[in-house]
Amino acid sequence: MTNKIILTDDMLAAAFAFRKAELWNELDDSDIFAVMLNNGQVGFCSVLGFNKNQYALGFYFGENGFNTYLKLIEMDGAPLIEMQEMAMSFDCINVFFEDEDEHAAFREEESRKTIEDYATRNKLIVPSAHGWPYFSRMRPAKMATGILDPKDAEWVTEALNAAVEVARKVHSEGTKAAGFDHGGDYASNEGGKLIPLLTLVDGQYQWSKIRTPEYVPDTYQNPDYMDDDKLDKLDTSKKTGLWQCRVAHMGATVKSKIDVIPYYPLAIFVVDRTKALVPFPPVTLEEEVTDLTVLLDRFADEMILTRQVPRTIEVNDPRTYALLEDFCVQKGIHLNMVANMPQLDELIMYLNHATDSDD
Repeated sequence: MTNKIILTDDMLAAAFAFRKAELWNELDDSDIFAVMLNNGQVGFCSVLGFNKNQYALGFYFGENGFNTYLKLIEMDGAPLIEMQEMAMSFDCINVFFEDEDEHAAFREEESRKTIEDYATRNKLIVPSAHGWPYFSRMRPAKMATGILDPKDAEWVTEALNAAVEVARKVHSEGTKAAGFDHGGDYASNEGGKLIPLLTLVDGQYQWSKIRTPEYVPDTYQNPDYMDDDKLDKLDTSKKTGLWQCRVAHMGATVKSKIDVIPYYPLAIFVVDRTKALVPFPPVTLEEEVTDLTVLLDRFADEMILTRQVPRTIEVNDPRTYALLEDFCVQKGIHLNMVANMPQLDELIMYLNHATDSDD
């Protein structure tokens, strides 16, 4: 992986061919199709634009990537904090087609020049309305970027070319003949929806069927808290009050020490409902780690430093409950799952908006 955006002629040729096909006039985002990639993995594709709001191809890698699509369906109507955290788990590539002024305002000048050069060499007029391609790579808890990995460039090109073949068949034979139940149900978490699968063999596409995978539930760390010294120090403070806690991502990215892509750090946000105040700032990580015991350690450090230990902690999501469960058992803190915590959620969104604006 490099820190330089990849935008090849093959990517642009496939993107402009897909744009010209206007498959979004025939399919909506419930009409999934799959493509067999050159590494033997299946990618799943969804076309956006039927509602005329956004024009794009969504491309999801394998069964885990398809989780992203299923989460997108669930996001409709979800609270903002839940939508934010779902988005932090996305693993996909979106190829957006933007208006010329939008692309000029928000995208890299080098990418724009690459597209202009490609258009000039190929005598192509780029439509000013949703005509400028933008490749957006989303990874879990990472800042969205352009394409930085040559493999991603290959696979999204394969997906776009397959989408052009889908458009050819749909335009000539109709959606039903192409294997779509247009207007039917979305793929469900249980899996099993029959969709088209395209496989490129000797330059020709072979059409078959495949069933959508079932949803793979997220798993959460449920550590045993082993720092006896910190547990003893917490005994010196009287337990009092009701706290609400949530593990969530910060709104601003941090430069990674192990990767070229900045990441969104996890934090524990806390509000004291008894005193209607924040006992200490969000407890966050200064480095990119996967062992959340480190985050729990810093949570304990803040309690020791401020000499505050709650009698009860309320949470309303399984990740926070799993992280705090053993810690609370050992300290005799009541840990309760509640339906909602609007004050804390509003605080998180406010803080994240503020940090994102400052970034």
